[in-house]
Amino acid sequence: MSLPVYLTFIAASCVLTFGINGQGPVNMPLPPQNFLSSNNCPYLSPITCPTKPTFRPIDGSCNTPKFPYFGKALTPYERIVDPWYTPSKTPRTKTFQNQPLPSPREISLNIFKPTSAEDPVLSAIAPTFARFVEHDLYETKLLNASLCCTPCQSSGICDNIVISNEDVFFKPFLKTCLPKGKSVGSPSLDCKKVNPQQVNTESHTLDMSNIYGSRKEVLYRLRTQKDGLLKVSATNNLLPMYELPECIISSPNTNNEHCFDAGDLRANIDPLIMTMYTIWVRHHNDIAKKLKRVLQDGSDENIFQTARKIVIAQYQHIVYNELLKAFDGKQTAPSDPTSHKATVKVSIFNTFSLVYTAIVDSMVPSKINIDTKAIPLESIYYKPAKLFETDGIKKMLKAMQETKAESIDRYVVSALTNSYLQRGLGSGIDKVALNLQQSRENGAPIYNIFYNDLNDVNDLELNELEYTEELKKMYPDKGYIELLPGLFYEKTIDSAKYGKTTKKLMDKQFNNLKDGDPFFYSHEGVLTKKQFAEIKEATLAKILCSDASTNVPTNALQISTLPTNKPKMCSEFPDIKPCTWANVDWSNWVENGCSSNKRVLTRTCNALAGSNCFCSGSAIKLVDCGEDNNIVNFGDIKKIYDAFYKNFGRDGKPLNPNKSNFTVILKELKL
Repeated sequence: MSLPVYLTFIAASCVLTFGINGQGPVNMPLPPQNFLSSNNCPYLSPITCPTKPTFRPIDGSCNTPKFPYFGKALTPYERIVDPWYTPSKTPRTKTFQNQPLPSPREISLNIFKPTSAEDPVLSAIAPTFARFVEHDLYETKLLNASLCCTPCQSSGICDNIVISNEDVFFKPFLKTCLPKGKSVGSPSLDCKKVNPQQVNTESHTLDMSNIYGSRKEVLYRLRTQKDGLLKVSATNNLLPMYELPECIISSPNTNNEHCFDAGDLRANIDPLIMTMYTIWVRHHNDIAKKLKRVLQDGSDENIFQTARKIVIAQYQHIVYNELLKAFDGKQTAPSDPTSHKATVKVSIFNTFSLVYTAIVDSMVPSKINIDTKAIPLESIYYKPAKLFETDGIKKMLKAMQETKAESIDRYVVSALTNSYLQRGLGSGIDKVALNLQQSRENGAPIYNIFYNDLNDVNDLELNELEYTEELKKMYPDKGYIELLPGLFYEKTIDSAKYGKTTKKLMDKQFNNLKDGDPFFYSHEGVLTKKQFAEIKEATLAKILCSDASTNVPTNALQISTLPTNKPKMCSEFPDIKPCTWANVDWSNWVENGCSSNKRVLTRTCNALAGSNCFCSGSAIKLVDCGEDNNIVNFGDIKKIYDAFYKNFGRDGKPLNPNKSNFTVILKELKL
């Protein structure tokens, strides 16, 4: 059977571009199973860490000075359980009984069914913010899949997902596979070549790399280099422009529409996540503008880094105080100062990257209600047009507040399983199947091993598992149930929205992200007592306030129509006090001689002039001279105080430039 004309043309192009075998460029990064043949380890070059860093490094390095690569961007994930590969270090494709594993697409359709099951409480803000956190913590580095599922593809680059002839959705579009690039291979951080490792392109900490980036050159691109501000567009104060071919811009372009630049370009996937990114960038700029009026060091760098420190601290608190509470039902944010644990690796677990993605995917709604019209999610992928409308961000925020999230369960909407990132009908992919395929490539252990290891039990019956007929159809061998399907068939526990093994994984990961991060907001020495107290008052509702109307729901992750989630005026939410972050303090005491048997000491407040920041206490004090026992003349003491405050303000700074030396003033009093 001959190829269609367009495929024949593509095949001919492949020969011209890549040669007869369709091989990629010679410097293509190694896929995981081939890294063992490379002698190049990128983690042997020394990194010099600052002795006492003032601000967090942008790339996540130096979290642990003895091991500066821990947590750094472009380093491998950490493993909890040994990987589950074949003896030749390749992904497994068969069960213990030597039977083929079901295809990820088949598992997606039969287990993670594309149906809707709304959460009764959570709004669409919850999965959107959860995705925002995902974009901050990790992205697995993959080879370019643009040629996969075409005659140009190479087996060394592509790890495609097979589509069966019985696939009801994709069959009419004559699709035979879903394109997926293989993971870029890496040795482990200690460079011992034992098992393939996958690479995290992001820094491994909660440091808002999604808006600031994980590399210096990205951060430089995003900053205005003036007054500590991040760049925004001239149109509607949105994110700055970035040329991204995936974005679909309406034509003719009457609203100056454009794709968006950010620390993570996944900001462009849909208007929901675009909105979340925009809100946080605007929030950074709001903080920077307030700091400019109070910081003694008003340099662009100091304003920017101080604003970044505040924004990251607020974000960390919101993650632990609100998002994890929504997942777990329990309070997890630190209420008292904590300690950094230098022995804890602040790295993302390989399995966490898979499980957290699956959790977030299960929460994404199928549609969003904008201006009373239900807009299917699959119709707005890479389409920023809604945000360029008048009050576009406010409308999108209101729509998310009024739209229910999906429940955390094994059901995922069709917008993700059939039409993810589609640019035309039938052109989308199955995000769940991609995650399942990635799970195999990552060497994720089977559920049996992971469950027993994480819970420290030896339960071959898997009593936490609901072994339903649907699960049995995919896995007749109960002992070979894969990780993600197994976790989503666990019984939920307590007030959590998932089973106990998932809870153990989530707890372990987020405890490490807190304990191992020396810059975590609650650790002693990171913030002052007053600063820590202010950060504990941060809420996502307050962050959303700058882009909402005059009031917002008290709990930003819950639907606004919930009777118990009554809106509050934005002015009712606590805000940061810029002076708390200005490091306002007195100078050392200066002696001005003795008068009326009293030694006169004065000091100056370092608050920026006109900032409305003040030092607490007095700028003048009198102590005994200690040289004679004459009776103190209290009238003279009053003259000293009056003379001081006549010539100096309460901050100890001269009011009269002609008489700035208080010693001279004392002599003129002739006491």
